[in-house]
Amino acid sequence: DSVVVDLSPIGGGITEMNDRGLNGDQSVGDDLFTIIISVPGLEFGIVELNVTATDKFGVVTEGSGQIEIINQAPRLTSVEIFPSIGYRGTILVVNAQAYDGHGMNNVSVDLRNYGGELVSLVETSGIWAGQVIIPQGMSPGFQSIDFILEDGEGKVGTSNVWYQDQ
Repeated sequence: DSVVVDLSPIGGGITEMNDRGLNGDQSVGDDLFTIIISVPGLEFGIVELNVTATDKFGVVTEGSGQIEIINQAPRLTSVEIFPSIGYRGTILVVNAQAYDGHGMNNVSVDLRNYGGELVSLVETSGIWAGQVIIPQGMSPGFQSIDFILEDGEGKVGTSNVWYQDQ
């Protein structure tokens, strides 16, 4: 008749799960109770949650289960590339800002798809800066420049920006 889960290990409270085909539940009345959980903090890893089920006759069964909370990848929040248009062989100055709740370990520009190099930027006062050379293998026109981001816990993510090569 009802199933509740104790979300206190991840900053929540006692929450009722549903079997009504709502909020992530796939089918009404299939005896599979569901809940969508959003974890507002920086916790990640395997977390054990206690669950209590009560049937129509008042019989209570308790159990536990595990969920895995994934560490989100860092995000690139802004990029400046000077000059804004360049020929192959041109040295570009790259300034980038990235964010992650666990802090940032590294921001790199990846030009290996164009025959270039992976260049780590240097952080100063929240700005990741460096110089890269437009590779000879980069075709003229707008190109996607890849950035590799690593947070303080080792989670790696990628992002890209468009750059115009001549």
